[in-house]
Amino acid sequence: MKKYLIVLALLSLVACTTTIHPPSADPTINLSAQGKAAYNATKVIKALDVFRDVTIAAYRQGLISKQNAQLITIYHQSSVKTINAVPDGWRTIVDSGLTELAKQVPADQWKQVKPFADLIKTVLALTTGDNHGQSERGEVDQHRADLVTGHYRGYQVAACGREWSGTHG
Repeated sequence: MKKYLIVLALLSLVACTTTIHPPSADPTINLSAQGKAAYNATKVIKALDVFRDVTIAAYRQGLISKQNAQLITIYHQSSVKTINAVPDGWRTIVDSGLTELAKQVPADQWKQVKPFADLIKTVLALTTGDNHGQSERGEVDQHRADLVTGHYRGYQVAACGREWSGTHG
C-alpha cells in the first residue's frame, strides 16, 4: 500500500510540474518555408474554388450569362495553373487577373459573385506575409466560419456542388 502511495505521489508531482502549452493560433508555425507557401496557396485555391462554384450556381439560376460564367471559370482554371506553375510570383498575377475580370463582367452580373471575389482578395491579403492579417482578423474569421457552415454573406455555398468538375485546373 505504501508503495502505491509513493508511486501516486511521484506521478502527481510529474503531472503538476508538466506545462501544457495551448496550440498556436498560427497553423503554419511548425512548417518549413515551402510548407507555408503550399499551405497559403491551398487557402487561395479553396477560395477560388468557392468563387467558381458560386458562379456555376448563379449561371444555373439565370443570374449570370453563359459567356460570363465561362470567363470566370477560365479565370479560375488559369489561376490554379498559375499558382502551381509560378510558386513565387502567383499572388500578383491572380490579383491582377481578378481585377481585370471585374472589368469584363457587366456590373449587374458581377454583383452576384462580388462577395466571393472579395473573399479571394481577403485570402490573398492574408497570405502575403506582410501584415499576417492582423488588421482584418475578425472579418477573416467570420469568412472562415461562414464557409465552414456552408453560408457566405447570405449565399448557400454548399448548394453549388461541383457539377462542372471538368473545368477544375
